[in-house]
Amino acid sequence: MDRRIVNVASYNRVDSLIISLKSIYDQCDEINVCLNDHKGVIPDFLQQPKINLTMTDNSKGDAFKFLKLNDSNGYFITIDDDLVYPQGYVEFMVTKCKENDNKKIITLHGRNFNKFPIPSYYNSASEVYHCLKEVKKDVVVQFGGTGVMCFHTSILKKSIDDFIYPNMADVWIGKFAKENKIEIICVAHNSGFITYTSQKTTIYNSEINKDTLQTKIVNEMFGFTKKPELSVVIPAYNCKNHIDDCIMSIIKSGRDNDIEILVGVDGCIDTLNHIKNKNYHNVKYFYFTENKGPYSIKNTLANMSKSDKLLFFDSDDIMNQNMIGLTIKELNNYICVKPKYEEFGDRNKIRKFGEGVFGIGKETFLQMNGFEPWMMAADSDFMGRLYKTKPRILHTEQVLFRRRVHSSSLTNRKDTGMSSPLRAYYANISKNKKGHGNPDKLNVRGYIEITPNGDYIFQTSDVDNIIPTPEPPKEKNSVLKILDRPQVATPQKEAKEINYEEVNKVIYNKQTNKKNQGQGVNNQSAKTLNIKKKLFENIKGGITRESRRI
Repeated sequence: MDRRIVNVASYNRVDSLIISLKSIYDQCDEINVCLNDHKGVIPDFLQQPKINLTMTDNSKGDAFKFLKLNDSNGYFITIDDDLVYPQGYVEFMVTKCKENDNKKIITLHGRNFNKFPIPSYYNSASEVYHCLKEVKKDVVVQFGGTGVMCFHTSILKKSIDDFIYPNMADVWIGKFAKENKIEIICVAHNSGFITYTSQKTTIYNSEINKDTLQTKIVNEMFGFTKKPELSVVIPAYNCKNHIDDCIMSIIKSGRDNDIEILVGVDGCIDTLNHIKNKNYHNVKYFYFTENKGPYSIKNTLANMSKSDKLLFFDSDDIMNQNMIGLTIKELNNYICVKPKYEEFGDRNKIRKFGEGVFGIGKETFLQMNGFEPWMMAADSDFMGRLYKTKPRILHTEQVLFRRRVHSSSLTNRKDTGMSSPLRAYYANISKNKKGHGNPDKLNVRGYIEITPNGDYIFQTSDVDNIIPTPEPPKEKNSVLKILDRPQVATPQKEAKEINYEEVNKVIYNKQTNKKNQGQGVNNQSAKTLNIKKKLFENIKGGITRESRRI
């Protein structure tokens, strides 16, 4: 016989929670209770053998009632801590599941929308069925109330991480049900079947006039999207230990705004394997098959972005909660927004401004042909070119993000750091640019889109096929997709094509070559050194006065 498993999350309502649990305690085999941000003594009633108690923060809110879903097998009954359930409730809900062959989600509360896009999740439903009131017949709903819900775990398993934003459990279950083609049935019941313990505050009351996010997700579910307010662009390399914290901080910062997050993995298999099965709302991942540095990735993602406003961010940094909203607002008044940051990690905190993290209008960025395709220092070069136009730039008074300081970053690595010869060479090129100094074109790259629950999924078995060449295996049923973006501008003057990869190699080995010269090298080594010098001089000769780039 399948187990009856009751699940509830409670925030600061221990007294009414106990009333709810007492009403259902004898009807089930197991009860999973999450106490969100609980402070104080644990009541004796919650320490009974049938109850599994978990102390949680409030980061998922009511969604913590689904914390044990992946590990449960049987009938999964979710309740609220302000409802009182009648005798026979669990058996009634289980019977309804069985009548539908355990293939549908059963609820006593739901809502439908008959016209999209909707202006408000809470205020524009065309049909609402209430658990406290009579529902005369069974009806299919788009969104069911999770406080009076039951389903068999064979039809739905989800990680708590899939519930990205808190206090939206009804919306997430509706989304998961639609994605998995599971019907939600609001079943007939009498008024007074469920009763209510009055509360001072409820999720409904706190969210009814600020349901922007709920409304956006529902509209997206039914194919209605609008241009996002901001596109956040993040290059990622060797950052599997930091990327999750970074993305979650952006999601939290952008909770009340319509944003998209574009992450480009720069030829790093460890990072790719870490993120390829992630499924955060409004986050898209792209894999670039060779490690050529972050700036051509930034160009590519900025070019494909849907918003008129861009925010470049780093994969190891943490965004403060007010950063997204302030950036969106101030880009209405300024060409560029440079946020103040504080450092954390390998050294003490200091507060200042940097070059790599900034907000800017997309049109301005593309008109300047974006970043040079260098391994580092191209953000400083871009800012130098931008300053020449004398734009309105805001340096924020508030600290808007935390910059992680660690030894493996491009800024601190020995081969690419502030004292490296390669960075010095780039700085010299930037300093000696003539005229506007912009590149001749936007340097972009081909990529593989990674969409865990979409049309194209990156399979682990395909990794070995991808790494040797930038082209994916062309199998009949391949789930990989290469997208090549057109370049957005044509050169103003013809210039000799520059092999940036060769330049990087030559500069990177410059110190080693000089050291070998000083110690004395054999004829073969000297011959090799002369070839590299000639190559370097040829490359330098290909840089025009108008376009000194590398």
